[in-house]
Amino acid sequence: MSNEWLPAHRLPVCFAGERVLLAPGWAKRLEAVGISRHSGWHQLEAGELIASSLTARCYRLQLDDGRRIYFKRERLNPVGRLRYWLRPSRNRVEVFACRQLELLDIPVPMVLGFGERRCCGALLDAFVVTLEVPGALDLRQYLEMHWARLPAADRKRVFRRISGKLIEQLRVVHASHFFHQDLKWRNLLLQITGEGTALYWIDAPRAKFRRWRHHRGVVLDLSALARVAVFVSSRFERMRFLRAYLGSDAAPGAAARLYSDVAEHLARRPPPPLDLQLHDETGMTG
Repeated sequence: MSNEWLPAHRLPVCFAGERVLLAPGWAKRLEAVGISRHSGWHQLEAGELIASSLTARCYRLQLDDGRRIYFKRERLNPVGRLRYWLRPSRNRVEVFACRQLELLDIPVPMVLGFGERRCCGALLDAFVVTLEVPGALDLRQYLEMHWARLPAADRKRVFRRISGKLIEQLRVVHASHFFHQDLKWRNLLLQITGEGTALYWIDAPRAKFRRWRHHRGVVLDLSALARVAVFVSSRFERMRFLRAYLGSDAAPGAAARLYSDVAEHLARRPPPPLDLQLHDETGMTG
């Protein structure tokens, strides 16, 4: 099953009251864990708390069949409610992004449901439920748990393989003028199976089409990736990445200019140091 049932627009799903949309065939399984129409989902606190902020929480729950889901809920204060008056919630944008990315053949998690509560257009609460990607790790986890322990030659080979797949995806997505806008390593899931390697895009509450400021969107996505890449790759490797991303038809010096634009953007909010113990040729770390 895919996300074909999702609306392709990013408009709010209601003006007043409550509206919940659930994937076909999933209503009973979600209801069993407290997620359904008029179930009080806006007060649901169940499962394992994965992340939280002043306005949002994310829980991981297990279904009866053993599969796990992620339930993300927004609950806004009065200021936030006015901010999203007649505007899509972050969860609504994430659902929109999943649909758009899937239309571009970019792997994304399966969305099982989403909903909103509003009062005269002001957003009160919103939620989205996604199915866990089996056996997947985000790139930051993979970096720390597996990649850093590989010998240097293997690290380079794996880095290029994953980079190549990411370049292909970026070229397709950006060519359609669509941008994730928060494409950090934690928002990319790596799934390695006997059938190959898949790279899933997740958590895109800021995603949008940029028809007129295309370069700005490119810089935002590449800068988010670079916040970790600057610590695990050389300048030569990053330039090679940009040249491959731009393609053989790029104007002379285009990669260097893009590199400078990304570096300038990063300089405004420098990434924190990455404490990573790399495996050396003797089998030690350092």
